[in-house]
Amino acid sequence: MTIRDHAQKLWTKAADTAARFLTPKELRAVLLFVGIGFAALLWRGGKSLVYMIFPPTQTEQFKQEQHRQDSIFTLLSRQKFNEDSVKFWSPGDSSASHSDTSRSRSAKGKDLAPASININTALQDELQKLPGIGEVMSSHIIEYRRKHGKFRSLEELMEVSGIGEKKFAKMKEFLKLE
Repeated sequence: MTIRDHAQKLWTKAADTAARFLTPKELRAVLLFVGIGFAALLWRGGKSLVYMIFPPTQTEQFKQEQHRQDSIFTLLSRQKFNEDSVKFWSPGDSSASHSDTSRSRSAKGKDLAPASININTALQDELQKLPGIGEVMSSHIIEYRRKHGKFRSLEELMEVSGIGEKKFAKMKEFLKLE
């Protein structure tokens, strides 16, 4: 028995069952609703459903380009994930966090001596030598100093917009107050 014979037998059985429960008008209405529903699924599902049933043929060049792009994305994602996992998911007392704190003294901080920058007299280029302080943040510090006068304590620096406890902790050892 061929596939065509099986399909014919199935169709006959379905028609007999439908004729037993539905009138010819009701059967047409059901088929119409099923057809409209299928069309709506195709329209809402877009290409994905059609491509799932009838996959498009792709050239070998297209497949190689897609593989190359996927490989680059995977490589970049893996690098980002490894970086994030060390920074954000290691417990505070682990060896990874200790190595991070030793690395936090970047090129900016390693050339500075402890208590070498006076926050009440430092110019913009001197402030930029501090870790975590760039051109914009140094101008904020100078503007704060101009509006409020000299800093009375090192901790008052945290009142400058953009300087929180973490940033202050990185630069505290290089600051002095005179």
